[in-house]
Amino acid sequence: MPNARLTLLVGDLYRCERALVARQKEIITREPTTERHTLFADEIDLASLRIELQSTSLFAVSRHFVIRHAEALKEPKQFAILLNQGPSPGTVLTLVAETMSASSPVYKAIKAHGEVIRFPQWKGKALERAVSELLTEQGIATVPGLVSKLISNSGKNLFFISQEAKKLHSFCAKDDMDMAQMDRLLFAVEEGSIYPMLDRVGEAKLRESLLEFTKLHQEPGRVLSALLRHLTRLLSIRVLLDESLSLSKIGEITGQPHWLLGRLVNQAKRRSTKKLTAVLNRGIELDVQVKSGKIRAADGVLALIFAATASELPLQGYIQQNQPSLATNG
Repeated sequence: MPNARLTLLVGDLYRCERALVARQKEIITREPTTERHTLFADEIDLASLRIELQSTSLFAVSRHFVIRHAEALKEPKQFAILLNQGPSPGTVLTLVAETMSASSPVYKAIKAHGEVIRFPQWKGKALERAVSELLTEQGIATVPGLVSKLISNSGKNLFFISQEAKKLHSFCAKDDMDMAQMDRLLFAVEEGSIYPMLDRVGEAKLRESLLEFTKLHQEPGRVLSALLRHLTRLLSIRVLLDESLSLSKIGEITGQPHWLLGRLVNQAKRRSTKKLTAVLNRGIELDVQVKSGKIRAADGVLALIFAATASELPLQGYIQQNQPSLATNG
């Protein structure tokens, strides 16, 4: 087993991922039959996890639990109590988080019983050098403009850049690529990422929202679900803003990373709690109609975009009285 059975990796996701790989390799080297279980913080049932961590495996000598997006833990104080109790012998726990305050009860518990490893975010020339080195590792010849394109399109996120570098390595020969080829391969946004559409809806920009929707090649039902989750997130933030809470407190409660929180707060401020509640109710109404086969998912997405970007409140019950389509769900 590694020296620390409890470890928190926090900060730059690329460095965190590399540290996680090294930790897993160390664990497997010491005990090849180790089971690995990957969990996502916002989906954790604390009671079930407590049983898992304090029991032993029937089929392996050791287990490695990895909890990703640990900043999104719903009950940090209760989770800290679980950490203070410690996992069963042979069980190792690794948490990965992009951000976590040193005042967090989870942070304090791991600091007391294990190790916290912080990785600062890449900046400036150091980021450019890191990208160049990453491309070299993947056997990719750097062409003019490639490094700057990767940095700007990724939001300066080296983890995302590493995924794109692997994609380039898979599709392009080392000495047989140019910028035109790369433009066709790089980044999900080129393939119709859903996030620009969510942001435009959040900003109440109808024309831009519809334009982003036309670029998507995703199943409309999934788009509708994502839009509902985004509006729910904005409503939660709007309610907390109405309580005059600080941004740091809102980030702690909602589990949103600092780089995303500011954008969400600006979107939430564009509407009142009453308006967001009415829009979300309309969205739920549309979702029910889609799932019951009374309207197409694409119609539901469009109706929700119109409701979310309109200046007036949506009419409740309108969709039951005026069903736009009886076509099958699609």
